[in-house]
Amino acid sequence: MDAMPVLDLDGAAAGAADLTHFLSSLPDIQERYKAMEPRVGQTPRDMIYREHSVTVHRYRRDTPATVKTPFLLVYSLVNRAYVMDLLEGESFVEALLQRGLDVYLMEWGEPNRGQSHLTLGYYVKHYLHRAVRRVLRHAGTDKLTLAGYCLGGTLALLYSALDRGERVANLITMVTPIDGEHEGVLSWWSRPENLDVDQLVDSFGNIPAEFFASSFPWLVPTANMKKLRALYDRHEDPEFLDSLLALHMWGQDNTSFPGEVYREVMKQGYQENTLMKNGGWCLDGEWARLEDVRMPVLNLAASYDHLSVPESVACLSPLVGSDDCTEKSLPTGHLGIAFGKDARNQHTPDYWDEIASWVKDRDVAVRGDRHECH
Repeated sequence: MDAMPVLDLDGAAAGAADLTHFLSSLPDIQERYKAMEPRVGQTPRDMIYREHSVTVHRYRRDTPATVKTPFLLVYSLVNRAYVMDLLEGESFVEALLQRGLDVYLMEWGEPNRGQSHLTLGYYVKHYLHRAVRRVLRHAGTDKLTLAGYCLGGTLALLYSALDRGERVANLITMVTPIDGEHEGVLSWWSRPENLDVDQLVDSFGNIPAEFFASSFPWLVPTANMKKLRALYDRHEDPEFLDSLLALHMWGQDNTSFPGEVYREVMKQGYQENTLMKNGGWCLDGEWARLEDVRMPVLNLAASYDHLSVPESVACLSPLVGSDDCTEKSLPTGHLGIAFGKDARNQHTPDYWDEIASWVKDRDVAVRGDRHECH
């Protein structure tokens, strides 16, 4: 007869004590979460452009920039751009400032009802074009480095194709979807048989923030469980706790998506896969062709990205006309480049160093008559 299993009563008691301790800490964690908002996006900056919901800020420097070509960063239209300046030590903006760059950030903001009728062409050829011109005027330069994160990279890419190097000296795209047929779950969701884009836009106008807040977690159904487990294991680590809470707060802080832009992105970008199949994008009757992107290009994918899967991102080089196109897949997730963290959630300066070094190697001459903001 088999022996009866021995219960580990000491281990069970220790586990119960750990759980009790964790549960008793939740009120303090909640208070820490409430106090998190004033701590995010705190790198000092000045607004230099505003139109409707769209703004451009320039980040202050204590010393003159060693890289003379201004750096304009364009974020996605879905979430708020302060994720690029989340916390001290986990800030893409702060890291580039420390490495000598002159950093500007374009934010799309919460679109109003009137903006629901504006096309992707308007966003690229009007808003982004005006932002580029305003940065050049403010910096006193003829050209800039244009960088885009996620869907912001798509807009930066299309603008660069239309610009043909007149104002854009260098282009950086980070975790930017190119191939709509290799977007994992998001690509499957976007198929015509699964998503009636016209009905959605015609019903709502701007796509509500709640639509994304409720759907995005299903891209990785176990993500919230992993987050809870990490909180249980490391709730006494203040640095980890601040990072987790700040990211959670940002993840809940979605913005609405401009309706007509959403219609075009889903139909042309995903359902028709226009960048791969047509080598460009038709913007209000004008083709932005990738073969006209002839300036230096740095295209960065993330190997563990569940949103912009690496197969969708790391395919730009054959499509553009540039003879200086660097394409890499970094061992991190979707936001790893922004936070300077690898796939194990460990801090690494390597990604920021690589971007700054790439830009420095391609610095261009400037006029040198900066217009300060008052």
